[in-house]
Amino acid sequence: MPFSWSAYLTLAQELAGRSGDEAAQRSAISRAYYAVYNLALVKIRVLQITTDEQLPPHERVWTSLMGHSEEIYRSIGILGDRLKKSRRMADYDDVIKNVPSETAQALVLARLVEGRLQKLTPPLAQ
Repeated sequence: MPFSWSAYLTLAQELAGRSGDEAAQRSAISRAYYAVYNLALVKIRVLQITTDEQLPPHERVWTSLMGHSEEIYRSIGILGDRLKKSRRMADYDDVIKNVPSETAQALVLARLVEGRLQKLTPPLAQ
């Protein structure tokens, strides 16, 4: 049975609840990102969305969605890319001005992406 990537989002919510624990909150941002990254990757495969194989994997996912003709796909790509930037900050920056705020924003973005991805359905067979 395939892993449920949404479980990372549940874990992110739990980690975010650890008030005053910066490591947990940074991990929440990272888990939230990887939840939606992998959900998007699965959806791209199922929907057979063309990606630019020359790009690094994370860029490939969000760029392919941002370049789609339909607004919902573009919005997912934009939000996912924004969340990717938050994940990089959480994973690599020594100082983050307001970790609880960044964490809360990351969770909101991740839930938005997750919800929009759920709305995408494969085209009907002809």
